[in-house]
Amino acid sequence: FVRPGIAIPAGRAIVAVRVWLLVRSEDPDFTFTDGRTYTYADRVYTPVPAARNFRRVLVTKTIALRNTRR
Repeated sequence: FVRPGIAIPAGRAIVAVRVWLLVRSEDPDFTFTDGRTYTYADRVYTPVPAARNFRRVLVTKTIALRNTRR
């Protein structure tokens, strides 16, 4: 895999794509405190104290691309 933001070397083909979604609930849950740190796509995200009452889930999917031959 090539990290996000890195140029693809000349003559190489992209054969797969990795997608990340960090999904947050719409409404806060005051019985829950999110103290996790989420690491994805060379990013690190830790909710600020005012936003820690939202539930989150990080979803990752790798998609193989078809017909990538030149």
